[in-house]
Amino acid sequence: MDDVFQHIRARQAAIQNEIDDLNDEARSWKLAGDLYYHRHLLIPEDVVTKRTAHKFAVLGQVAKYLTKNAYNRQSGASATDIYRQIARDFPTMSPSTFRSQLTRFKNEGRLIYDDDKGTWNLAKREEVAP
Repeated sequence: MDDVFQHIRARQAAIQNEIDDLNDEARSWKLAGDLYYHRHLLIPEDVVTKRTAHKFAVLGQVAKYLTKNAYNRQSGASATDIYRQIARDFPTMSPSTFRSQLTRFKNEGRLIYDDDKGTWNLAKREEVAP
C-alpha cells in the first residue's frame, strides 16, 4: 500500500515539475513579445524551441530597453546599464553570461557595438525598395 502511495506522490511531483517548466517557458515567450515591434532582429535561421525561449526573451528585453526613450534609441547603452534594467527578469543570469549573449547577438547581426562609446544598440533595419 505504501509503495502505491509513493508512486502517486512521485507522479504528482513529476506533474508539478512539468507545470513549473511550462510556466517558465511561457514567461520567457511573454518577455520575447517585444520582438513583435522589432521583427528586423529576427533572422530566417532562427529556431523557435523550448531551448531558445531564454535567448529570445533576453533579446526582446534588450530591444525594449534600447527603444524605451529617445536617448537610448539614439545613443544606445552600456552592457552594465542594460543588464541592470533587465536583470530582474533573469535572476539566474550572471553579468558575464549576459555580455556573452550581447556578443552573440552582435555576431548574428542583431545588435551593433560602438567601440568608441562602449555602447550597444539595435542593428538598423534594412530598408527594402518597393
